Amino acid sequence: MVKKQKLKKPIIILLVILISYSWVWLESYQRTKLYYQNALENFHKGRYITAIKGERVLKEDRSGYVFKGGFQQVETIWSSKYAFPRPGLYAEAKKKIDLIINKKIDIEMGENAFHQYFRLDNKYLPQILLRVGDLHLKEGNIDKARKAYDLVRQAFSRKQELAKQAEDKLGKLKTNNI
Repeated sequence: MVKKQKLKKPIIILLVILISYSWVWLESYQRTKLYYQNALENFHKGRYITAIKGERVLKEDRSGYVFKGGFQQVETIWSSKYAFPRPGLYAEAKKKIDLIINKKIDIEMGENAFHQYFRLDNKYLPQILLRVGDLHLKEGNIDKARKAYDLVRQAFSRKQELAKQAEDKLGKLKTNNI
């Protein structure tokens, strides 16, 4: 009888934890679906940076603003190592972000994203600027490419891997006397 009493408390605590985690997971998943749908709408409209970052929009009744999430928010919700199991939308959001940065954005979009989000939300800005530099290089605008790479190297020096990519790209320009 004493053993059953000792086991009862840990089992109750475990059940409370399990129920609480399940509830939080379900709420996170519902938010993920909403943000992913918001992001897809912007993606299909060609609003690629907004598809990544999300946006604040005026409510229909003009009583205030509401945030419509993007792929970045989907990724952020599930980025913790304790967030499990991760839904498939997490991996899909990461793929969409990569697709947008590497295939969809153009120079103007990338530069506008930098000016709009720098110091507010720097996530993905170094990758976007590296892409802008690559696009400038592809168009033969060597000075603009160099400036984009240099900006990544200087402004995002704490993101060592990306700063090194920028440094490598600058090194190739110097090596090729471009």
